[in-house]
Parts: sequence; structure tokens; C-alpha cells
Amino acid sequence: MYKATKATTLGAAYSFESRMSDLKGDATLTALDAVVGQVPLQGQIAIRNFQMPAVLNLGMSHQFNDQWLVTADVSRVFWEHAMKNINVGFMANGGGNLDIQLPQNYRDQTILALGAAYRTGNWTLRGGARIASQALRSELLFAVIPAVPRKHISAGLSYDFSKDNTVHFSYSHAFKETLDNSNLPNTSAPIQTSNSQNNFVIAYTHRF
Repeated sequence: MYKATKATTLGAAYSFESRMSDLKGDATLTALDAVVGQVPLQGQIAIRNFQMPAVLNLGMSHQFNDQWLVTADVSRVFWEHAMKNINVGFMANGGGNLDIQLPQNYRDQTILALGAAYRTGNWTLRGGARIASQALRSELLFAVIPAVPRKHISAGLSYDFSKDNTVHFSYSHAFKETLDNSNLPNTSAPIQTSNSQNNFVIAYTHRF
């Protein structure tokens, strides 16, 4: 962080791509046979090299006066390197392996976020908005992965019981995002996925 002036602060942060081990667990794979129908196979599933992307954040805040604070952030999320394919392996109990690679080819994502806070007495009121580019490609949409919401709004407030104790309330809404895909390789029939979100958070802060 850099204090450009008494009222203006600049900041930058970089998070490296994750280095998590493969995700593993018990699973049942249902095979289809023209004679006997569905055949459940018990075994172990592994999702290989499933990582979270690196993220670069640039931001600034400006304190206009004792009451008003505004902020702006720009983020670049490097999905393209982290999410090229979903690599799944299945090992049936008693032998037999199945390996599947689902192409995803996510795009890098740019996010703009704006916020403001107004303080009066012991209360602080907050509001914000966020808009992002779409990381998923509709032609590679996979049925079990929902569309990523691109537009969010948020509101919140804090109340100071004392200089050391504060309670916070916040609400955010992600507007519905819908994607369609009617093509191979990830679907053989037209699919549509939608996703919207509502989040509500209550937090308490104590300063020692």
C-alpha cells in the first residue's frame, strides 16, 4: 500500500495460482448396457490438477471528509492458465480405469468494483457494485458447472458499540447469468445453466 496523500491510498496485491493436491474420493459410476440397463460401478474418483487462478488486484481509496469514503478496484483473474481442462479419472474397485478430459479453455477475467461508505455518529453505511467479463465459453459449457455471475450489488452497515467493539451487517446480490450450449464435446444435447446468488453476512469485531 502507498499513501499518495493524506486522503488517498493506493494499493496492489498479487495472489499466486494455487498448488492443491488432486481431489479424491469414493464414487459410483453408472454404466449403460443395452441388455441389462444401468450398471453401478463402485470405485475411486480423482479430479487432477484442479487449481484456483492467480489474481492481480489494483485499487485506490479516497477520504473526501470525515463522513465520505470512496473506493475503486480493478482485478485481473488469470483463469486461462488455471482452467484449460477438467481432468477426471475413475478407478473401479477390482480394476479398470476411465480417464476423461473435459475442455474448458476459460478466458482471463477483468473485474471492476466500486464502493462508497458514509459515516454518521456510530453508524457506517456502505454500498457497492461489481461488474466482470465472462470467464466461461458457452460453446464449452458443461452441465454441472453453473454460469459465473458477472454483475453484483452490495449494501451493508456497521455500528460501533464502543471504540473497540463493532457489529457488521452486509448483503450482496449476484444478478442471474445464463449460458447455453448445444455443441459437442461437452454436451450431445442442448443445455442451459443459470446462476444467481444472495449472500448475507453478520460479523463482530473486537479491537485489542
